Amino acid sequence: MGGLAQALSLKLSAAYNDIPLEMNGTLGSLASITRNEQLPLNLTGKVADVLLEISGTLGKPLQGQGLDADFKLEAPALETLAKLSGKALPKTGPLRITGQVSEKDGSYALKNLDATAGKVNLKADGQVTPGPEMNMKMTIKLVAESLAHLDELAATQLPDLKPLALDATLANKDGGYQVSGL
Repeated sequence: MGGLAQALSLKLSAAYNDIPLEMNGTLGSLASITRNEQLPLNLTGKVADVLLEISGTLGKPLQGQGLDADFKLEAPALETLAKLSGKALPKTGPLRITGQVSEKDGSYALKNLDATAGKVNLKADGQVTPGPEMNMKMTIKLVAESLAHLDELAATQLPDLKPLALDATLANKDGGYQVSGL
């Protein structure tokens, strides 16, 4: 099979609304895709000054199922993402998000999520099953030196209460969301 068994290299450079886009990396072989076999992923992307890295596997590439990957997203500030979303976002930064995501039978497990925006840190683990009746259960831990560090994220002035530490479970319930275990 020669060339069909070699890993595919990806190199993409483009622009969208004057925002530079780049994607580089490797994927499994064309043979693994056509056989619908596990596909290794090792990708690095950059949109403006937002960096995204994904490393892992896709179990059934033709169905887009069986994802098992580590990820990292870094940006100098949340407002950097405003260019992409077209929405105003706080200037809080820098932004760094890391974690691991896996999919099985349409349900996604999120493990070791560690998100930092400025002086605020959020850690989470849990399960999400998307669909018309989404099912979600996440354990979260929010830490900040002061409640006031959430000012920009909350778009309001908060008191300087020190320190802030919140451990809870977030789950959907009766068409909404419930926070418990505070």
